Amino acid sequence: MKQRSLLAIAGTLLIAIFVAVAFGDGWQGASHSFFASASARAGLVMLALALAWPQLVPLWKRFPPWFWGTVLLALVIVLLRPRLLLLAMGLVLAVAAIHGGIGWITKTFFRDRL
Repeated sequence: MKQRSLLAIAGTLLIAIFVAVAFGDGWQGASHSFFASASARAGLVMLALALAWPQLVPLWKRFPPWFWGTVLLALVIVLLRPRLLLLAMGLVLAVAAIHGGIGWITKTFFRDRL
């Protein structure tokens, strides 16, 4: 099965968990439940990733795996605690700056070794 299909199925299942909790406890109970709210947010993000998958593949190949690990960590932080959005954005920007700085230093100072 392709990654896009897996993301769509996982997102749909997470949204279904939220809806099941909402029918059991009511909509207010589902929005106050940490698990239900987190599964709804994660499900919506997974569905958005499934829709944007063709545009993400070229971007995925441009950056190293550790960068995407940092982006995933920031995404999990925001999904669990939305108030930490600025912290997560700062983390991703710091890693992007470090990645760009390492590339610049390598190209500038170690040209003859490449």
